[in-house]
Formats: sequence, C-alpha cells, structure tokens
Amino acid sequence: LDERHSCWAIELPDTSVAGTVLFKPLPNGVGEIEVGWHLHPDCWGHGYATEAARAVIDRGFAAGVPEVYAVVRPGNRASIAVCGRLGMQEIGRFRRWYDVELEIFLLMAPVIVE
Repeated sequence: LDERHSCWAIELPDTSVAGTVLFKPLPNGVGEIEVGWHLHPDCWGHGYATEAARAVIDRGFAAGVPEVYAVVRPGNRASIAVCGRLGMQEIGRFRRWYDVELEIFLLMAPVIVE
C-alpha cells in the first residue's frame, strides 16, 4: 500500500461533507497518478474542489510524485475550469484508462533548483 494514494472526505467548517477528493494510480496504467474530485451539487462553485485537489497534489509532489493527471468527461466545464485553476495543461482526449473518451489534463511537479 502506497501512503501517497487515498480518497479523502472534503469537510466543511460546519462539519458537513461537501464530497471527496482522490489521489490514486490510474487503472490499466503504468504508474500514472490521478487527482479527482466528486462534490455534491449544493457544494459546486465555492472553490472546494480546487482547494482540496491543490492540497493532495502538493502532498503528492512533496512525496516525490513527478506528475499528476486529471481525467474529465468532455463537456464538464466546471471540472475543466478546476484543472485550469490548478495550472494543468490539456493534452487531449483518450480512452486509455477508463474505456470511455475523456479529456486528459497533466500537471508536472515543479522543478526545485538548489
């Protein structure tokens, strides 16, 4: 079990749960790591997905993950916008991991010069 990978609840200050954020290997891949989010519709539009995804991406990069992917259903403008706010680059549409055509986004770990 790799401690970098998991699924977490996105808790709000009032202790309710807005949804989940995940950081895990993509299925049928060769070690590619996915960040993903699923929020209740009442919690859309508040920045929770961006904040939660940024936290798990930063955690993954700190643990040595070199790059992170997001897979989004075509037309899901809200999640595509989250990818943009995270600084992810769109790399095209593929059926590689989930056997359905998805928009693929990539974020490389920052290069640290010492």
